Amino acid sequence: MMQARDVSYHYREGGEVLRGVTLNFAPGQLTAILGPNGAGKTTLLKLLAGSYKPSGGSVLLEGRPVTAMSERRRAQQIAVVSQRSHVDFAFTVTDVVLMGRQPYLSRYATESEHDIAVAREAMALTETQHLADRTVTQLSGGEWQRVVIARALCQQTPIMLLDEPVSSLDIKYQLEVLSMVRKLARDKAVTAVCVLHDINLAAHFADDIVLMHGGAVYSCGTPGDVLTPAAMSEVYGVEVDVEAQGGSVRVSPVYETARDYATLFS
Repeated sequence: MMQARDVSYHYREGGEVLRGVTLNFAPGQLTAILGPNGAGKTTLLKLLAGSYKPSGGSVLLEGRPVTAMSERRRAQQIAVVSQRSHVDFAFTVTDVVLMGRQPYLSRYATESEHDIAVAREAMALTETQHLADRTVTQLSGGEWQRVVIARALCQQTPIMLLDEPVSSLDIKYQLEVLSMVRKLARDKAVTAVCVLHDINLAAHFADDIVLMHGGAVYSCGTPGDVLTPAAMSEVYGVEVDVEAQGGSVRVSPVYETARDYATLFS
């Protein structure tokens, strides 16, 4: 179990980014973090990862502060898929996926047969095994995202944190990547936490949603509980219609009429 207890964070210049964040993240579930730009979503993810140390409160993993762990130990517990991860050198896909085994290797050690088997399983789970010998500079955006997630899986961690993993992808790859993350969370009992901008993708794929507003948690719960017209109006400043769709909800903005737009340019 990963927990945030009354977490706050501010930059050295004094600007407060987060305040009073208390959350629990359960194994086997995908939690989406939503909110407008500047709400503190990415900062919260970095605090969960141990990249930032809270100004107040604590982030705990199995009751132990994440920042008290060594980098090696954290990498054995938490895999992070960054927003703009890339590799400039022409590594093969297998090379990149095997990078996920580094937390378990001693200095100068090479990967064992076990490490290679773990990498192969990660590529199979992410359907990237057919790309194994291809260089990463030849991959499409969707292929690269699946490879990055395969690398995270290769770490064999109980926690996976993803920062806007589908923001630059077209809708086909967005659906593929999020379907895969949700399946991995359920099948492998991984605690998956994902920062997203697309409200409807979050509503469809996430088990729980954390809605951020002004550096604090506005609400937390199931998509149906969190994504209400009142919440969307206060947090995003837009009117929306919310309709039930299957076991989730769909949020549709109330667009201005063409006449409204015409007055802007008259």
